Amino acid sequence: NYAILFIQFDYLDEAETVLLRAEQIYLKKLGENNQRYSNCLSNLSSLYLHKKNYNKALEYTNRSLRLMESNGADKTDKYASYLSVRGSIEVEMDEYDSAINTYKQSANIYKTLFSEKDFNYVDMIFNIATIYDVAKKPKQARSYFLKSMYNYKQIIENNFVSMSEEEKYDFYATNNLKLHLFYDFVTRM
Repeated sequence: NYAILFIQFDYLDEAETVLLRAEQIYLKKLGENNQRYSNCLSNLSSLYLHKKNYNKALEYTNRSLRLMESNGADKTDKYASYLSVRGSIEVEMDEYDSAINTYKQSANIYKTLFSEKDFNYVDMIFNIATIYDVAKKPKQARSYFLKSMYNYKQIIENNFVSMSEEEKYDFYATNNLKLHLFYDFVTRM
């Protein structure tokens, strides 16, 4: 997608122009009950998140989520992924309780669809831990940090033997910050 490329290279105004035009085209040609239209709304949300226009980002995410709900797609991994975006926006807006509830909803979908061993589920649990930490609720943060770290450990034990060196490096690079955040939390306790 052209607009996603613009976002990745920080051409945000160009991305906005393309995405707003795409929104009009999808709505006119496919209608609002089409998944492509919902995806376009989600892309607009990501754009506004990059632009730090959190109110618009939240507006577009909520519109996309409502469309998915009306189409019966509210138990899908894509819906859980969009909830994760909403949680990120809520964190940026310092709406910690809302973000925790959103991430819990996303985590429950991943757990139901896949299991507690699913990487996306564990990421949601970790996100909840970090929000509790930021919100200065160490007891809750501790519980979620420990649960997420235990599940990351299980993922490593179950998968590292079969992973290539490149996959192991990618896993470490992806999770390095999480390990540092957990370490920081532990050293403050």
